[in-house]
Amino acid sequence: MRVFVALHLAAVGIIYAIAVTLGGGFAGPPMPPITVATASPPAVPVTRALAPPTSQPTTSLLAPAPQPDWTRRAEIPAPWEPR
Repeated sequence: MRVFVALHLAAVGIIYAIAVTLGGGFAGPPMPPITVATASPPAVPVTRALAPPTSQPTTSLLAPAPQPDWTRRAEIPAPWEPR
């Protein structure tokens, strides 16, 4: 198991070393290359439409909503309790 892990770590290291060597190292060109079009995008005028006024909620946001009927269960008395 240790040999397996060591071989995989060595393989990753070798692939990384080849990529750094062939790619010019950390001083190489960026991928994708920075071009004039991506470095300075055209200026677009900002237009903001005014949002319509919103009304305040009529109920409190912190008040719990009523429990739906399908979530309520019928109370079943225990067998030892008198009915």
